[in-house]
Amino acid sequence: MAEKFFDIIPPEKAEKVMLPKPEEGGSLEEKEYFYRAKSHKSFFFRGLLILVGVIAIVAGAGFLLFYSSKAEIKIWPQKSQIGPQKEILLGVNYFEDERSVKNDFLATGIAQVTKKATGTVVVYNEYSTSSRTLVPSRFVSADGKLFRSVEKITIPGARYEKGKLVPGEKEVKVEATEPGESYNIGPTTFALPALAGSPLYTTIYAKSFNPMTGGYIGQTAQVSSEDLKAAEESLLKEAKELAKNDFKNSLGQESIILEETISQEVLEKNSSQKAGDQVDSFNLEIEVRSKLFAFSKSDLEGAIQQLIQDNLKENEKFREDKTEISYNLKSTDLDNKKITLNLKIKTEVYKDIKTEELQKALLGKSLKEAEMLLASFSEISKFELKLQPFFRKSLPQDAKRVKVELVLD
Repeated sequence: MAEKFFDIIPPEKAEKVMLPKPEEGGSLEEKEYFYRAKSHKSFFFRGLLILVGVIAIVAGAGFLLFYSSKAEIKIWPQKSQIGPQKEILLGVNYFEDERSVKNDFLATGIAQVTKKATGTVVVYNEYSTSSRTLVPSRFVSADGKLFRSVEKITIPGARYEKGKLVPGEKEVKVEATEPGESYNIGPTTFALPALAGSPLYTTIYAKSFNPMTGGYIGQTAQVSSEDLKAAEESLLKEAKELAKNDFKNSLGQESIILEETISQEVLEKNSSQKAGDQVDSFNLEIEVRSKLFAFSKSDLEGAIQQLIQDNLKENEKFREDKTEISYNLKSTDLDNKKITLNLKIKTEVYKDIKTEELQKALLGKSLKEAEMLLASFSEISKFELKLQPFFRKSLPQDAKRVKVELVLD
């Protein structure tokens, strides 16, 4: 019979015992001893694995809880508005500039225009060899358009050349009796209505060899007094900007030019056209003297800072991004190079909360204690507190894991 083993052997030792596998047809007792020893070994290893797993889970949870825990606190301070104002005295620098500026400008005036067509005709005298004198006379064209000579004329008498009568002739300037483009007619023949009914009517006549031109009824551009005034203002503005740029270049960007102190004087003015001239454009040139005064930018900023600080209460700060500044000239003392400004300031102020001290006071506090502490500060208008992970009930002890942020907007 095969050797038997007893189950009183410790499992760690039974692990090293080699059991002979029961033979086929072996006894039940032999098989029972074999499988009991094997079962002891399997149970031990399963228990050991479960224990290790539990320890790992607990350790991991503790690690996660410690290293992922943090608190974020946002604080909105109490805010208010202040609007102090004060008269301040500043020193000024003086600058004088003379220059000539010119430019072309469009004429914007509108004129109603009526023009009469004009031209020349040649008057012929076939009536006699004697000259004929005509006072300003009328000439009617073949199509019935009436023109008038503009001056007294004398027509030479006819003459014979090689036995043939050659009429005397005289070139005469004529003008239409009415305005309009309909009188801009081409070359044609003319009769003199004053001679109608006499032998002279067919022997004294006129011809034109070029068109009549210039007849017109309509509108045209015209230089107005407003055009001249606007042009002068434009040139004065240009001269002012050029003078300001030169002033800034000489004094630097730290100087502020006070627009109210700038004065200008036109020394000379020349225009290519006068008011009423019917042209599309004109040229204007002026010589101008400009006087400018400027004060130090740092002097103004110092006065602004001092005025704000004088109106802040204890533990208050102001917001530069919410500060509006305005000033205007009250008086000048240019002999002593001094000006007085009315300075007005409008800014937002808030309570200065020491976030580092508040952070230390919150470390390790329970959620309820932290909320009660934050609510007790009159300087705080509202707050927001978040804990991670969400199931934490107290703030971390480590200051690196507690963030306190001051929110101004």
